Amino acid sequence: MQSAIAAPREQVVVDVTGWAPHHRHALLSAINDVIDVVVKVTEADDYNEDHGWTKAALTRLLSRLSVERGWVVAKAFEAAVANGGFVSRETVYELGEYDPSRQLKGFTRPIKRIAQLMRDRGEIASDAIEPFYPDYDPDVAGYRPARGFIVPSALVTLYSE
Repeated sequence: MQSAIAAPREQVVVDVTGWAPHHRHALLSAINDVIDVVVKVTEADDYNEDHGWTKAALTRLLSRLSVERGWVVAKAFEAAVANGGFVSRETVYELGEYDPSRQLKGFTRPIKRIAQLMRDRGEIASDAIEPFYPDYDPDVAGYRPARGFIVPSALVTLYSE
């Protein structure tokens, strides 16, 4: 299967310093619209049967996260991929510049919501695996903070291609 996005990667950087939040959001929405046109929705038979994703679908997922205020989740996903599939709680706090008193309860909610929307729209397989989930200490019962977050190894490999 060929990727819809060719390597090497190219980036476009836009300085939005001083822009009002609604102007930044409008730019990100326009970029997301262009990505949706350029990276066409992959046909169902092109999905990887083991996990239900394509590289193009993962790219769209992260793009949508960035547009919909999930940029820290997107950065954490990319950090996990770069680290072999795991990103620590501490790294997430650094990426988001979070106060140490902040809880990460619901941190994966944006990525889960967008992934489910993609399933519902047929952009990924209906049984596609969760792309990012919390890692908890199995030796601690009851409520416990996540130790970090995991990207399944199959998606690490796919995204890194």
